[in-house]
Amino acid sequence: MGLEGAGRSRALRARELGRAKLSRRSATAGEVSTTGATGGSDEEHNEPPEPSVRGLPKVTDVVGSNHFQPTDRAYIGGDDRSVMETTRHFTATTYVVNDGAAVLHDHKRLDLWLAPGGHIDRDELPHEAALREVREETGLDATLVAETDDIESDTAQSLPKPRHFQLADVNYHDGEVGHQHIDLIFYAESDTRDIAPESDSDEASPQNWEWFSATDLLAADKVAPDVTEIGRRAIETIDARR
Repeated sequence: MGLEGAGRSRALRARELGRAKLSRRSATAGEVSTTGATGGSDEEHNEPPEPSVRGLPKVTDVVGSNHFQPTDRAYIGGDDRSVMETTRHFTATTYVVNDGAAVLHDHKRLDLWLAPGGHIDRDELPHEAALREVREETGLDATLVAETDDIESDTAQSLPKPRHFQLADVNYHDGEVGHQHIDLIFYAESDTRDIAPESDSDEASPQNWEWFSATDLLAADKVAPDVTEIGRRAIETIDARR
């Protein structure tokens, strides 16, 4: 087989692998259907039928996820039959509790109440990103409530464990999942409810943040089921420490 023929064969194999991957994903996409989300541009993106969240092998527990961000798209093959390859980013979300209530912000574009969170930077550890996002978005100096194993060596150390670990479909393009978030969800405690965001964005305005009790979470219209459940568990966990 010549070089040109070999190249075509590799491209065809890549496309078939991509199609098989998408087929497997479609077969499992209905396992959980919730609406956790975060901000990002809608430009050049088809409207998704509905964001979805799936559990990963659990760290301590699995419930839900949130936080949409702009999408990256990669394609296998070079013609009109190219198959989109799903890209993934790591994110951290934190449910901050004070006196029996968790703080959420009103995401105007998504029309949902969400916990603070965002992407984990290249030089960050997950628990560091979790607290940084809280400081930037709320101004709260929160304390993580997380277990850390007592396992270490000269070259390895244990890190604070997230309470939940989720895979969230973030962006759809032509009916296919284009981007996903691997979301590490933490609980934290604050000794104050004074919101003073470091960010200048409209989403981070103090007026867009509210504290929700467990009862409030159940009664609220714009709180997704996964956010309600995680918020209730965070409140219960931190209240039990008192």
